[in-house]
Amino acid sequence: MEKKNWNSWSMDSRKAKGVAAKRFLGIALCLSLSLGLLSGCGKGDSKETGNATMGRYVEQQVATVENADQAMGLCLGENGDLVFYTAGSADGGASLNRCVLSAESGEFTQTSMTWAKDLGNILDISEAGDGTTYLVAADENFKTSVYQIKDQKAEAVDVPGLAQTESADGSQLCGVRSLPGGDFLLLFGAAGASCYSGVDASPQKEYAITGYNWSVSIHNGKMLAPGMGKNELLVFNLDSGAQEQTVTFDTLSLSSCQGMDDSGVYVADMTGIYRQIAGSSDWDRVVEGDLTSLSLPSALLGGVVSDGTDGFFAILSAADGVKLMHYVYDPDIPAVPDTTLTIFGLKDNSTIRQAIGAFQQQNPNVRIDFRIASEGAASANTEDIIRTLNTELLNGNGPDILLLDGLPVNSYMEKGVLTDLTDGINTMAEGGILENIAKAYEYEGHCYGIPSRFTIPAMAGEQSALDSVRSLEELADFTENSGNGGAPFLTPSNNLYGEEGMMMDYYEDCSSDFVESGKIDEAALTKYFTDMLRIQKAQESNFMETDIGVVDGRIVLFELMGFMESEEDLFYVQEIKGYNATNVILFGLSGSGMSAEHGLMPVFGESFYTPRQAVGITSASEQQELALQFVNLLLSQTVQDVYLYDGFPVNSRSLDKLVEDAIKNKENSTKFREMCGQLNAPIFVDQVVREAVQSQMKGLLDGTLTAESAAAAVMEKIELYLKE
Repeated sequence: MEKKNWNSWSMDSRKAKGVAAKRFLGIALCLSLSLGLLSGCGKGDSKETGNATMGRYVEQQVATVENADQAMGLCLGENGDLVFYTAGSADGGASLNRCVLSAESGEFTQTSMTWAKDLGNILDISEAGDGTTYLVAADENFKTSVYQIKDQKAEAVDVPGLAQTESADGSQLCGVRSLPGGDFLLLFGAAGASCYSGVDASPQKEYAITGYNWSVSIHNGKMLAPGMGKNELLVFNLDSGAQEQTVTFDTLSLSSCQGMDDSGVYVADMTGIYRQIAGSSDWDRVVEGDLTSLSLPSALLGGVVSDGTDGFFAILSAADGVKLMHYVYDPDIPAVPDTTLTIFGLKDNSTIRQAIGAFQQQNPNVRIDFRIASEGAASANTEDIIRTLNTELLNGNGPDILLLDGLPVNSYMEKGVLTDLTDGINTMAEGGILENIAKAYEYEGHCYGIPSRFTIPAMAGEQSALDSVRSLEELADFTENSGNGGAPFLTPSNNLYGEEGMMMDYYEDCSSDFVESGKIDEAALTKYFTDMLRIQKAQESNFMETDIGVVDGRIVLFELMGFMESEEDLFYVQEIKGYNATNVILFGLSGSGMSAEHGLMPVFGESFYTPRQAVGITSASEQQELALQFVNLLLSQTVQDVYLYDGFPVNSRSLDKLVEDAIKNKENSTKFREMCGQLNAPIFVDQVVREAVQSQMKGLLDGTLTAESAAAAVMEKIELYLKE
């Protein structure tokens, strides 16, 4: 079935751009609904078989090194052996392994470098093709040192004038490159790189580059490294020190890894591996990241190197160790996967991307097209996006899977847009999925969606206060009646003096009071505005604004830490999203001198939780079985065990592991896990309604709107939307 282009004007695509993108967690990459370009999937010698073009690069996992925190020093030796190092910790000291993939036998071996144990934190190590090896390490005081490795021993190198800690100009030694014959390069980040003699460590040459330990490549007497300008790679002749070439790559970032060989230069990041042939200015994406482990949010690319033919090796670090990957051209598989599974969401998400990467590894002939509504689209807002999507869904078109967060799910369940997943969810519950969370999207006895994560709006403080605060109005009462020379009741929000204040801080916690089954209770919304204004004004009188945060006498309060750092008993409201918040709050309750009279519970004692990264299969999808396979993988330990800072796992085994790791106090760990099992009141957020409410906050704070007029404005703004 041909699928229409729903809302093409509001989407953008990293495929359409055909260039690498920044790798930092929190920076989303979007896929196009309108262009659907598949750049660089094949080679020039792709062949036609019937109507299908054959041939593309595939990923092969060569080896895994467990108990390794990072990988470095990836290179190809003069004999063709592939060499890299992994670093970790062992018995309180440094752990370093030399890993070799033999060119002759294909055997992978790793050898422990016992001499590295007392060197401290190993920042970088580099081995030249002839075996010349240097490393840089830092001690517990961040003092850096350079060592040359000879006869299985680390000999300190006295580099004249080397600033061993960060210098006044911000430069700091962060990497090294060994050169055949004994000389070496030291990398100083944004301050460039310098070459030193292997005889007496005297300085030889300086290079104006951006030199980090993963970004500089050496090949046949030349160096490739990012320049000082944006998106530029520079090629230097190491003998003369002269710059020979400038190469432009549109979205070069600190997370990019690059290299060169006799054929030209190449760049790798999460979107793929790109090559520019010598003498050309064009880039060809030869390995597509979306079809490989390169796209996994949990994987950190530590280096890439040509295998000496047409392929590439890459090292990826993740929670389960370091993986060596080989990318080779296979002429006998379709250049483009012959099946496409489409997922649509309002926003990007790391857990969904993790599942996509794992699914692609298991199903190389299936492409998952993850389409994301662009938040920055000038020509369409969220309401326009959803309206267009709804039209296509009701016409039987649209994606195979919906990421339900922010969408009008109640309407979709009522109108039969989503497939009944009841049988599958019951089976999953028997296999270890939290049944109380899994059935969040239940309608008339049937389940039409399932969260892959969840968060808990919670409150912490003296048990007597927890027992007393059962509504936003009661929280406003306590907040207003505190302060006035005494201790304030409520820990202040980091948003207190922002443009919208803390007016949206409790929106999700309270939204079920005024949003139900797609309808708005105007009186209840007015009450929400009134109570939030009371809390905002009381907090402004209790806490003054400063340059470093909100301060009251001895107390400096930041997000998460306010409850622990206060010498007074403060009431704390926090959306608990995973490991960090759980660890901090529960430690505060049990490990910082607080009495057993303090506690933690869901906000207002209502057993609330917020489903996150929820998915539903559209009833019109022709890929029902394949879509269900994806959902099963999304909820399996393969994905759920990977913590990506976006909520608690719904897989009970994965949740047990996270809670045990985050909460060292066994009693608190058990209580928290029991609390998760008792959550039964899901909070659903319609993004259009949320944005309509949020748009009133500035007027409420500056006094141009009353609670009544703001609620009326919301009703007018979304009246037509709610009727659709």
